[in-house]
Amino acid sequence: LKYAIATPTIDPRAYYFYGKALHLNYQFEDAKSYYKKYIEKRNKKDDRYQVERSIEMCDNGKKLLATFTDIIVSEKQEIEISKFFRLYRNMETMGGDILVTEDFQSKLDKKYNHVPVVYFPPNAKAIYYASYGDKDGNGKDIYIRRRLPDGGWGDPQILPGGVNSNEDEDFPYLHPSGNYLYFSSKGHNSMGGYDVFRTVRND
Repeated sequence: LKYAIATPTIDPRAYYFYGKALHLNYQFEDAKSYYKKYIEKRNKKDDRYQVERSIEMCDNGKKLLATFTDIIVSEKQEIEISKFFRLYRNMETMGGDILVTEDFQSKLDKKYNHVPVVYFPPNAKAIYYASYGDKDGNGKDIYIRRRLPDGGWGDPQILPGGVNSNEDEDFPYLHPSGNYLYFSSKGHNSMGGYDVFRTVRND
């Protein structure tokens, strides 16, 4: 990509993808400059990439990493995003089970081939999972279903409290204390792609 953008007649998308490569390697300031070059050179009607959001993510990354002196990768493994949850091999310390189930799919989940990954804690009174819901255009949000007296599950309700953003959320996990919900999101102050967040329960 670095070689490609030296050619004046190169497709403008090369600037975007070179910026993305720099972005994913934490070179946020350089990434921003190439994102901006892509904006200058692209067809004004070309809106297939959320480049303005990528620039915001670079700014988030600079703030989030401002206090770090080094990043050490202890282990690296590539895995299909649909199988990401399988990296959680040891459930003994967490308790419960992680299930991939079509039982909680909405029509939009089926349309987008999304099968919810649901963490079932022991004696669960409520479960949390990501879904496209019933309204197109919202992306994936986190929903809650509560256990009914007959042992079944109530209707899905979108999780309140600002957890969901205008970007995708996924992989919610409720801490055994019930006080913390961990989840992944492309929104909030993410530095790019899915970052992990924690929210505190407030009844």
